[in-house]
Amino acid sequence: MRTNKKIFIIGSGGHAKTCIDVIETLNKFKISSLIDKNISAKRFLTYKIIKESDFEKFSKEKANILIGIGQIKNSKLRENKFIKYKRLGYNFPNIISKFAYVSRHAFLKEGNLVCHGAVINASVVVGSN
Repeated sequence: MRTNKKIFIIGSGGHAKTCIDVIETLNKFKISSLIDKNISAKRFLTYKIIKESDFEKFSKEKANILIGIGQIKNSKLRENKFIKYKRLGYNFPNIISKFAYVSRHAFLKEGNLVCHGAVINASVVVGSN
């Protein structure tokens, strides 16, 4: 059964592809679009890309967001986007692949992507984002 819960992905690069792949296998969220500061294409895989400034103008509902920006050199850009949209009241659900294992004794804060094949054992605490 497919849900009507919308989710937006911030970023439209390589890590966003991984986010899309995990979300599509869950049937829990409907990817509304990808949000990026600068867009060079109108679509990414099969999803529409919206310029971040336009998203901020039209997005009245406080939807779900997943940060789809990787952190090759550092995590500052991811952190800044998380803080910005958290302050604006957006939700950051955890996206956990059905092909991952998360112990019921582990604790995940918000806005995490747990990819296919990942293992999170007992007593592990994963922070936000």
